[in-house]
Amino acid sequence: MAARVFGPVPSRRLGRSLGLDLTPAKTCTYDCRYCQLTATDHPATERQMFFQPAELLDELREKLADIEPPDWITCSGSGEPTLHAGLGSILKGIREFSSAPICVITNGSLLGREDVRTDLCFADRVMPTLCSVHEETWRAIHQPATGIIFKDILQGLQMFGRMYPGILEIEVFICPGLNDTEREIDDLGSFFRQLPGLDAVYLNAAVRNPVDTSLLPASPELLDSIKRRLKLQIPVSTAFDHSPLPKRTESKRSPTGQEILDLLRRHPCTLEQLHRVFGGDLRQLTSVTTRLVESGAAEKRPDGTFAPLSSSSKG
Repeated sequence: MAARVFGPVPSRRLGRSLGLDLTPAKTCTYDCRYCQLTATDHPATERQMFFQPAELLDELREKLADIEPPDWITCSGSGEPTLHAGLGSILKGIREFSSAPICVITNGSLLGREDVRTDLCFADRVMPTLCSVHEETWRAIHQPATGIIFKDILQGLQMFGRMYPGILEIEVFICPGLNDTEREIDDLGSFFRQLPGLDAVYLNAAVRNPVDTSLLPASPELLDSIKRRLKLQIPVSTAFDHSPLPKRTESKRSPTGQEILDLLRRHPCTLEQLHRVFGGDLRQLTSVTTRLVESGAAEKRPDGTFAPLSSSSKG
């Protein structure tokens, strides 16, 4: 059985976040130009039972027994988590043996579905993405799969905000030249001010190499100006805000190359981030990552992150 639990990953927003990957690699409703992983191999719009919830819950239970309690258990990974038809069962099942709060990071594309909104209500925190309220910009950024309807997303987000009892935080990925105009930001701010139940907004940028290498990262100054222009009365933070990273994992065992690759497939990491996740001896960790690069299993990107090399990228 493929490993579906990864981390804990150090996160500025979620502390030590233990990840759950609910879909096969790159099975998604979007093919986002800013994605830090790879292009979407398996576009999808219908929910499926990719695996039985009990399989993931058993793996999670074993993982939790071996690590310090995480700050959050987070459904994210290499695809869109709401595509899993058993999401609600998974979230309810976690509560039977873990007291850690649960977060779902979603692109929000399926919020027009009542069953998705109902499932997400079992999470303590939901982080949907909304980069624009204009369909042409949305299409340009996300390149959605056929069958995803933009107006259903906006209406679904409003319905979810009215019914959801937890923390609702929207992520806006700023793509210079696409969604950073005055019109885009003013209209987005207007939508947010009328959105029921919205607790916070997070402005993100391509701080890691995106799939579309022509996409330029937003600067800290641009994000700060957008933050002011949104004119919101709720907290707005950015990818460049200096929040402390969670403490490094205390472990004397160095990870195997396969354990590192399993993490990198969901979350490209720098050597420092890998050390925070796995702990152990830094020299041994450096040696393992060097071997992965030399063998062609991974690459070190210009931004300093390590990422797995797919067969197509090995040339």
